[in-house]
Amino acid sequence: HLEWVYRSGESLIINIPPRHAKSLLVSVFFNAWVWVNDPSKTFLCSTRSQPLTLRDSQRARELIKSKWFSELFGAMQFAEDQDAKSFYKNLQKGSRQSVSVNSGVTGDGADIRLVDDPVDASDSLNDEALKKANTWFDQTFSTRISSPDYTPIIIVMQRLADNDLSGHLIEKGHNVLCLPLEYD
Repeated sequence: HLEWVYRSGESLIINIPPRHAKSLLVSVFFNAWVWVNDPSKTFLCSTRSQPLTLRDSQRARELIKSKWFSELFGAMQFAEDQDAKSFYKNLQKGSRQSVSVNSGVTGDGADIRLVDDPVDASDSLNDEALKKANTWFDQTFSTRISSPDYTPIIIVMQRLADNDLSGHLIEKGHNVLCLPLEYD
């Protein structure tokens, strides 16, 4: 499904329970896989809190810079002056910017945009928090594109409420992959 998003430029909502490697798969491994295929791709990645966003950004950067990755796919060179946890750039003009939900991203855009758990589960009954995340997505994050011809967004999250970001976007007709905790 992630390969389909990358190749088609379509968007996808992935609903998956907590503790099922969603952040590793989407926010860490996917970035590395895309750069193996096209190191010029840019990413704008977000999660509910800055520490989580920076954690996943650092994990992706460590993977891409690892000896294992370099031996398999070749060494990825990073721009020395653009190699921070919140923003790094490779020498092929690919980049990853990491922001928290509800933060400003005015002036920034990316080829591929990722949202990982936009609201904490403790806010699942907080209509104001859910609405705030949905408004941030609609008015800010969704508009941060590099090219009008390639606009993929991946949202990976556990379902919290009918009016969470998944529900908000499902009503608008977004593609959904639901991976339940138990499968019948």
